[in-house]
Amino acid sequence: MHGLTDRAVGFAREVASRTDNEAEARRATSLLYHVASAVALAWEAQRIHERRGDARRLLLSRLVVDHRISAGDPFRLTENATQAAIADHLLGERPVGIVEVGELLAAA
Repeated sequence: MHGLTDRAVGFAREVASRTDNEAEARRATSLLYHVASAVALAWEAQRIHERRGDARRLLLSRLVVDHRISAGDPFRLTENATQAAIADHLLGERPVGIVEVGELLAAA
C-alpha cells in the first residue's frame, strides 16, 4: 500500500506540474481515489480483525487494487479459483481470519 500511495501521489504531482492535459488530471484523481479507498479498506480490515477476528475487508482492498488500479487486458477473463474463493468469502457469513486472507492474497 505504501508503494501504491507513493506512486499515486508522485503521478498526481507530475500531472499537476503541467497545464495541458486534463485527461491525465482526471486519471490522476481517479487513481488517488482508488488508492485511498484500498488503504482505508486495509486499515479497517486490521481494526475489525483485532476486534472480531474477521479480515474479509482486506480482500475488498485487494479487489480495488486488482480491478481499479492495476492495468490489465480488458478482454481477458479474470475469474480464477482464487477470485472465486475471495467472492465466496466476501458473500458468506463466516468471519475469515488474517491467516486465511493472507493465503488468498498470496495466491492472487
